[in-house]
Amino acid sequence: MNDPLLASRVLDTHDTYVIAGTFLNGRRDLAAAATIDPARRLLNPGLRSCAVQPLADLVRLSVSEAFAVGVPSARIVDPLPILERATSLAVARFYFADSASTIDGLVAPLLDALGGVFGNPMSLPKWVPTRANLRVRRAYAALRSGVIPLVRSLVVNPGSAPCFAAQVAETALRQGHSPSRVADLLIGSLLAAQRVPAAGAAWALWRLAENPELVEEARGSREVLGSVALEAMRLHPPTWVLHRTASRAVRLGGHLFGRGHNFLVSPYVIHRDPELFRAAAIFDHRRWVDPGHRSSAFCSSGADSTVAPVVTPGCSL
Repeated sequence: MNDPLLASRVLDTHDTYVIAGTFLNGRRDLAAAATIDPARRLLNPGLRSCAVQPLADLVRLSVSEAFAVGVPSARIVDPLPILERATSLAVARFYFADSASTIDGLVAPLLDALGGVFGNPMSLPKWVPTRANLRVRRAYAALRSGVIPLVRSLVVNPGSAPCFAAQVAETALRQGHSPSRVADLLIGSLLAAQRVPAAGAAWALWRLAENPELVEEARGSREVLGSVALEAMRLHPPTWVLHRTASRAVRLGGHLFGRGHNFLVSPYVIHRDPELFRAAAIFDHRRWVDPGHRSSAFCSSGADSTVAPVVTPGCSL
């Protein structure tokens, strides 16, 4: 589905089009999937722009550390592994404060294990005891065994750990969620917050490396740097396809679809549609700041992506 208006309806109507997939490469039944979005709203207060201000300092620190120890001497460097290490550590610090190093060390093996099954056409369902699936199970069990005790400690010492995980856990436990349910909520969010932003940053760096003059321009302007990041995500969306399942029979685009119908939305295709973006195949960061450049549809990455007009000062729709 590549019509931006229909895609927006699918991605925004959470009670009708649900996320049935799990971060462990499995599938939920539709009844269980319908309960996920209310639980995920527990994450929202800690992810608002005012709440994530401390994350900027953590990212700067983690990037400096990662590049200090991780850059090879070769002339051409792939930044993605370095940025993955940086985002992993920064997010772990934001989520778990003093326990960040322990959790960070448990996240990487699960991400690596999931990389062997997600998007692999040869991978079997997660219940089949293949070597790849068993590796995922072991890594998930190890991470869960590290997160659940942290969540339980908040029952004994509420408010003792001023970190994002503490905020989520206190609210969730007060609402009756079990520590294991809270742990899974945090783990899913933790995984989603790592490789996707690292990939987005890597594409932006690649585009900057192609244009030294743009590097100098971006250094002197946060607006330019932001427009470069948006344009990189437009042409190279880290999440190139989004999946939703109809929780009931729906009529969309003049067609009737039954309960359980699967919908795929591709930001990659939408962002390169010449009817939506002028000179759609060309990297032009000015489309986000200059009048006369259209930016009529933009599908951000991640599970809660929406297709909507992106308006910035001086941007003409």
